[in-house]
Amino acid sequence: MPQTARPTLEQVARHCGVSTATVSKVLNHRPDVAPTTRTQVEAALEQMGYVPSTGPRTVNALHEVHVVVNTVLNAYVMQALDGILSAAASERVEILVDSLDAHGEPSGAPLSQRWCEHAVRRGRAGVILVTAEMSPEQRRRLESLGIAVVAVDPVDPLDDGLVSIGGANFTGGVQAAGHLIELGHTRFGFAGAIIDRLPGASAFTGS
Repeated sequence: MPQTARPTLEQVARHCGVSTATVSKVLNHRPDVAPTTRTQVEAALEQMGYVPSTGPRTVNALHEVHVVVNTVLNAYVMQALDGILSAAASERVEILVDSLDAHGEPSGAPLSQRWCEHAVRRGRAGVILVTAEMSPEQRRRLESLGIAVVAVDPVDPLDDGLVSIGGANFTGGVQAAGHLIELGHTRFGFAGAIIDRLPGASAFTGS
């Protein structure tokens, strides 16, 4: 007698009338799901016999966050990582760090389809991007899989739907220019970050 095909995440989502991202959040024990929706999805998962390909998820999977950086060869990035690790230690969260410039294989690079699917299978609570670029396609991919994202000093403008934390680049530019003016300088140049990126543009505008 042939075995019944195991239900997919998409089938469970259709059955409940919710997105696959919502089902993924319930599987990963994420708190940002309405209680009634969580109850409905959990009941459907049990009724339909859904089991993730790597087996049932546990609450311990919530204690793992992936940090993606452009490169670790940057003093600012290392300072940001130091802060992230300090905060994670106090919350008993495990941090994994991945660098975009360390991958020669595009298919397995951070934010690729394979990388994101692996993150879901591992049950990671979310991703922190530190000065790392993220394309609209990558953003949609993370959102569709229910992976929470926080961007720290994003290099490109992001829409209001993404949580981001930015340094005081504009204020720094204002203070630097003001200091030079107080010293009597009337002409000065700008040497720093690339001005077609958000951090550099903010600093340049401030100056």
